[in-house]
Amino acid sequence: MSLPMHDFDGLNRAALAACPELLLRLLPGGRRFGHEFKAGSLAGEKGDSLSINLHTGRWADFATGETGGDLIDLLAKKDRLSLGEARRALAEMVGMGDAAPIRPAAEVIRLPPRDPEWVAMMPAPQEAPEPPTTHPKFGQPEHVARVLNQAGELMHLIMRFPPAGDRDRKMIAPLTYGTLVLKGKAVTGWHWKAPPPQRPLYGLPLQDDAPVLVVEGEVKRDAAARLLPSWSVVSWPGGAQAIGKADWSPLRGRDVVMWPDADQPGAEAAAAVVNVLRSIASEVRAVAPPEGKDGGWDLADAEREGWTGTDVLNHIAPLDPDERDEPPEDPRDEEDRMPFRCLGHDRGLYYFLPQGAGQVVALSARDCHNDASLAVLAPRRWWEGAYPGRQSFDLKAAGDALIQSCHRVGIFDPDRQRGRGVWLDEGRTVVHLGDRLLCDGEEFPPAAFPSRFVYEAARPLNAVPTEPLTDREAAGLLRLCCEVAWDQPERDGRLVAGWAVAAMICGALPWRPHLWVVSESGKGKSWVEDNILRPLLGDLALRVQGKTTEPAIRRALRIDARPVLFDEAETQNRQDAERMQQVIDLSRAASAENGADILKADMGKGSGVVRYSIRSCFYFSAINLAISQAADESRAIVATLTLPEDKELAAAQFASLKAIHAEVMVPGFGNRLLARCLGLVPTIRHNAEVLASAIARNGVSRRTGDTLGVVLACAYSLTSTARLDADSAAAFLGARSWVGNAAKERENDPEWKRALMRLMQYELRFTSGNGRPEVATIAELVSACRAMDPERGVPAETADLVLRRHGIRLMEGGLRIFGHSELAKRAFAETSWAGGWAATLARAPGARRNVNTRYVEMIGGKSVVIPLDAISGGTT
Repeated sequence: MSLPMHDFDGLNRAALAACPELLLRLLPGGRRFGHEFKAGSLAGEKGDSLSINLHTGRWADFATGETGGDLIDLLAKKDRLSLGEARRALAEMVGMGDAAPIRPAAEVIRLPPRDPEWVAMMPAPQEAPEPPTTHPKFGQPEHVARVLNQAGELMHLIMRFPPAGDRDRKMIAPLTYGTLVLKGKAVTGWHWKAPPPQRPLYGLPLQDDAPVLVVEGEVKRDAAARLLPSWSVVSWPGGAQAIGKADWSPLRGRDVVMWPDADQPGAEAAAAVVNVLRSIASEVRAVAPPEGKDGGWDLADAEREGWTGTDVLNHIAPLDPDERDEPPEDPRDEEDRMPFRCLGHDRGLYYFLPQGAGQVVALSARDCHNDASLAVLAPRRWWEGAYPGRQSFDLKAAGDALIQSCHRVGIFDPDRQRGRGVWLDEGRTVVHLGDRLLCDGEEFPPAAFPSRFVYEAARPLNAVPTEPLTDREAAGLLRLCCEVAWDQPERDGRLVAGWAVAAMICGALPWRPHLWVVSESGKGKSWVEDNILRPLLGDLALRVQGKTTEPAIRRALRIDARPVLFDEAETQNRQDAERMQQVIDLSRAASAENGADILKADMGKGSGVVRYSIRSCFYFSAINLAISQAADESRAIVATLTLPEDKELAAAQFASLKAIHAEVMVPGFGNRLLARCLGLVPTIRHNAEVLASAIARNGVSRRTGDTLGVVLACAYSLTSTARLDADSAAAFLGARSWVGNAAKERENDPEWKRALMRLMQYELRFTSGNGRPEVATIAELVSACRAMDPERGVPAETADLVLRRHGIRLMEGGLRIFGHSELAKRAFAETSWAGGWAATLARAPGARRNVNTRYVEMIGGKSVVIPLDAISGGTT
């Protein structure tokens, strides 16, 4: 096949279809990561600086700043060719010239299983036997769909079985080749199992340049394909509930029409499909079923009724391909060309993203029919052109169209809103700077960025990624941080440097650790913040101090992914402690990538709820560490500043620190570090996971592994761009013994033990047998009961009576605590165990609940019993 003179788009599509094999030939040291191909540079060595989007062909070399829009540009820049020369060379490589084409190699992809006993192998290997033609339960199918990929290889089958016997409905059964564990034995072959999510569409491979029709169901797809042989017709597996589990990527850049079934579920499915494809397809819209058709009528019914392809096309009325670049005649049919984006609706409110304002606008139905409200979405001249009326524009028609557009999109999902910061968006690293987005070397207005997420405009941040730091330059930050007078300079310096990198890209990380820097007054906390952290993070950081409250921070962040620098996080009194605990609770909610949002009631909103998605790394500086709960300790890195007692030695160390600071923290260092981090986000995430797993394998909790793994991966990125594997991660940790010590130091006692120790320290006042007032802890009274030695401390009989009067008793090798003990209630008041102390204590090894026990006359009932071994640490 020869290439038309100016068919650049066709050549690029052919080249993308031959990837990643084509790119492996051009860039031998590169590798595929998701939908991106990465190499060290255009010379083809190993590394991550050069990134190529396998869906679009766009590329950027973050080390040199070079960018291109397609693979022709890439080849021209790589081999220093003209565009015409590059076009001809690329055409030969993909078989559109005289040279033999590169074909994607047939390979078996072992998809990661959701069910640990089932691993699908797609496409099915060439040596796989023919699939079975009957189902052991449902018998012979009435329809068989062979699902292929874009290369024409068999991925799996979907069979439809008619009603039979006691079964009064049709059955759909997928058939997939893979390995299934049956009775403890792995059996490889065809199994009546569904493939995992990202399931291929039925109807591939697509015809070149043909418009695409999407229908629901395999039978309807085949009927539609017979009616429209010049179109590519596809359906997705699993029906309306599985739209999100389909792989829609083959439709990227295509003109797509969705034909729904003629009922309410069909309309809802069509709206969902259009919403999914809005950021993928070139054009996408749904047609309404013909008038008078209902009850689920579809294109299979149309074929039975004698419809022709012309009838279907007349109803679809597709755009003329030659006119796609022309201004639309009716803007109401071209939502992608509107100066605003319809985001959906929820409980009587309709949500929009106007390109002008760039912030989400919620309008009521009344507002949608108000010309002042519509002026927020688009200028009057646009409305007058789109909905002409006798005077100005047809306000009623415009409002009705807005409401219906939102209904087609579906329910508004606030989780899709994103504020300022660094994010990961379907494998792309996105920097939201308030007034613009940076992605793949390009700049976008927030409202115009092609994504399923909604990036809102906000106050601009003065952070401009420039030329990325080299390994040597970035390593200077490690050297600087390790020069600070920490209690353990090697450990704390690396952890602080790693946290700074994590804070810079916190929105794109799987886990967000927090940093506490503590010391006596005047020991250097402010110097670290003012001279290292603030210059590094710059405008990205939200800086607060002193009496700042949790609601204020939460409202300032809202949906931003920005680090928070909290100076003077002191707890000098009870009010301060309560205020700081609320801030620490907020930081806890911010840690996990998929952590739950914070919801607050606000009756001024249509739904009565305000949602806050906090995705921040927090920094606290204080004299005293204010962490008291185990859940917060496991998420925090604590670095302690300790100056030498010798003033001359301290002065010499500080002079050395300032000299290194002047050498490293040159103007623009923070922006260049940001540029380096952006290119390494996928590598940092990968290394964080590998390191976290390696740390957790050494006998500590996964949360400890996550916290240290992210910080260490970020610190590692300051000296290397390489990806770690299990062996290299183990070697990395083995060479740093302090990592293991830090991990063990972070491990907390289990909650039952912490609660028990609080109870054991509770003091009781009582009168001894000789009439003297006494004070003893519960632990001392328990010891007195066990010693049975009246000469030592409190006599055993007295201790036993005092405990039993308060609902505590030693009996049959265990400590029994009455479930309604007033003493226990007082001991656990104002703690996290106040409402469920009995259930927490019952988690002790060998403990029992609901054991009836009598303590004194008229006091007794169900109790929790804790073995004495659990109290004494194994010695009775």
